[in-house]
Amino acid sequence: MDKDLEKRLKEAAQEIIEINDQSNLDDLIKKTLGIYNDLIILSYLKKNPVKNFLNTENVINKNSIPEHIEPEKEKKIPDEIFVPKFDSVKEDMSQKKEFQDTVSIEETQKLFESRKPEGKQLSLHDKLSSSTIQVGLNDRIAFVNKLFNYSQSEFNKTLHGLNACKTKQEAFHYIQTKVKPNYNWSGKEDLEERFLALVERKFL
Repeated sequence: MDKDLEKRLKEAAQEIIEINDQSNLDDLIKKTLGIYNDLIILSYLKKNPVKNFLNTENVINKNSIPEHIEPEKEKKIPDEIFVPKFDSVKEDMSQKKEFQDTVSIEETQKLFESRKPEGKQLSLHDKLSSSTIQVGLNDRIAFVNKLFNYSQSEFNKTLHGLNACKTKQEAFHYIQTKVKPNYNWSGKEDLEERFLALVERKFL
């Protein structure tokens, strides 16, 4: 055992025996812990002696390290030279030319084909639209509120009667005798004219 360490142990043991004042306990604990740590280190060193890592066997000979290492030259791979096959190119171009000629002939034939003018066929919606009075949403709201006293049913009844008329004169006569007497259209001439214009459009 190390002499210095042995001396410190004896001193600590003597202090523990002679201790009377509790205020010195902290200092005594610190000393004891320090000695304990020293003992652990000493025990470890005895079991695992430190080897001399600076012997000549472990020293790397500087002469064995080459001063300059030349990089290995990369081998260049020659690029493949593409040689077009003119036979396939000529064949492809000839096919395209034949196709273009075919298309041009067909287009020429279409230009000289005589077609009969097709008559315009009216759909069912067009036929119904031409035979009935068409009123847009904004006009419908304005007519119902201003000309028919907010009565949607009376407005629809009037349209039904006007759609049954065969001529414009018959429709205007229906308005003057059957419709206007039931409502006050005074001061509403703009709306009245717009309504009459929609009725007249039915007979154009």
